[in-house]
Amino acid sequence: MADALVATFHSPGMDQTRPPVTLSPVFDPTDDELRVGGVTPALYRAADQTCGSRPWYRVPLWPSARGCLFQQIKIAFIQQNQRDVLLQCSVSNNAAKTHLGRRAAAQKGKEAGVSENDIKKQGTWNPGLTRSAYDAAIPNRDVILALSSRPLSTTCPTSPRLQVPVPPDLQATLFPWLESEEKAYEERLAADELCVDEALVNFFRLIRWARSAFLQSWAARFATGGIPDDAYIRRHPLLADPLFKDFENLSQRTLSGVAQSAVSAVEQMIPQLALVVEAVVEASAAEAMADSHRHERYMEGRLEAGFSGVHTQADKHAAALMKHTDASVASAQTQK
Repeated sequence: MADALVATFHSPGMDQTRPPVTLSPVFDPTDDELRVGGVTPALYRAADQTCGSRPWYRVPLWPSARGCLFQQIKIAFIQQNQRDVLLQCSVSNNAAKTHLGRRAAAQKGKEAGVSENDIKKQGTWNPGLTRSAYDAAIPNRDVILALSSRPLSTTCPTSPRLQVPVPPDLQATLFPWLESEEKAYEERLAADELCVDEALVNFFRLIRWARSAFLQSWAARFATGGIPDDAYIRRHPLLADPLFKDFENLSQRTLSGVAQSAVSAVEQMIPQLALVVEAVVEASAAEAMADSHRHERYMEGRLEAGFSGVHTQADKHAAALMKHTDASVASAQTQK
């Protein structure tokens, strides 16, 4: 994802000193002309943007075959397709957000044992421009784990490369417009509280994360020796910067130290863990055997119940047939 963001905002020929689309509102919600025209701040929508959507909400992350970026999908097209699918599922359009973002997640979370407080946080609406609403960008962790059918104790795996701190000067080579845009947003917010935009704040956080992740990942790739020195990727302006070369050396030393520590820990711990591992394996085998026996007994019970039902139905049909035959014989004798 970090690679895709860098490819989008640092494509050849692009002015990298500013974002590709404006991050400021198309017009100021406190403008006097809007009030004269009857537009109230509570109902504010950016010009030519329906449903409060902003131009930077959906940034194309890959180029087309001709080299240009794919055209962005219209919000109306997405909503129409969602509406059709929901109607097929007997969910009204008015309840779409509630059903998808909260009701289904709440039911799944309750079944998985998620706390009620975490369930209530899921799908919470964040404030948007001029008291409009914006979907929470970062859902609740426990509810997301429940929706993925993983245990609540699941932790996100981490890589040592993400622990190497990236110098601020090197971070500034990526998305150099980030600080100025953050400052501009703070100034708009200080001038008018209606300019609060949680979506933009979350977007800034995403860009700041991508800065470090991109540099940390490529430094680790180069440090492991898996990329030849004459590879074309090494000519990338961001990766050919002298600051990145220094960071690559730091990453190589850090990762080498982590690898040596891991090897030493394994060598020390394996003998002591032998008995524990053996006990765990035996316990797992015993539990698996018990599960197999329980499954066999369950299947036997189902088969017996099935045969019993078949015999019962056969007896009923035989009795009904005998009764019908007796009635037919009696009727024939009466007619004689």
